[in-house]
Amino acid sequence: MPAAVLQSMADASGVFVDMVELNKKAGEIIAKHTTAEAGMVTAGCSSAQLLQAAACITRGDPDLIGKLPNTRGLNRNIVIQKSHENHYDTSYKFAGAKLVGIGSRQHGATVDQLIASITNKTVAIAFIWHLRFHGLQFEELVEIAHSKGVPVIVDAAAELPPVDNLSQIVSQGADMVAFSGGKGILGPQGTGILAGKKHLIDAAMANMLSFDEPKANIGRPMKVTKEEIIGLLTALDIFVDTDHDIVWQKWRENPNL
Repeated sequence: MPAAVLQSMADASGVFVDMVELNKKAGEIIAKHTTAEAGMVTAGCSSAQLLQAAACITRGDPDLIGKLPNTRGLNRNIVIQKSHENHYDTSYKFAGAKLVGIGSRQHGATVDQLIASITNKTVAIAFIWHLRFHGLQFEELVEIAHSKGVPVIVDAAAELPPVDNLSQIVSQGADMVAFSGGKGILGPQGTGILAGKKHLIDAAMANMLSFDEPKANIGRPMKVTKEEIIGLLTALDIFVDTDHDIVWQKWRENPNL
């Protein structure tokens, strides 16, 4: 992490803050950088994926939030192409989601298979960005999902840089997208970014940080410290302002960096 990130975390450690207000302000900054309606800091990208599922299952309903991960009798299906299945899928399952795999691992799914998989039990369609060349194109998947009123949730953990991906995936139709706060951003390794539609981000936040009754269950162990939030926001500002062409050139000139 850059020295400025470490210093911002040290500075934050000596300050008392209202955590709800801090999370809201952090979300505004993330929304600005991603051009999404809203955003939030999470405890890593896997946490962001769990909260994606929790948000889509509960839609912010306090009674449902209090039940997770018990989803018996609830709409909980998340459709995913078999070519996009990976060991991080458990993040969706931890929230109580049921994964519905379609197509094949070699070729992904067809349009007809995707359409047939969407039922009144479907709460989301998952898309793994680094596997985007295996199966349905993102644009056609989004078009079908939205025509059925189903949100698209994206795992883009390792997709920064380039900086453009912060906003590009949202602009192409992702309803919620999750990034790692470490990796290329160089923020705290235990952080993540979740950005997307406001009603879904609000639902994700309610599943992580809620003081209403019943209180949030599933995301409570994943709360983020004020030091991590400030560190990530500092790293994000540096990341956006960095000339990454120069960084790449230095790496090419000295592969041992």
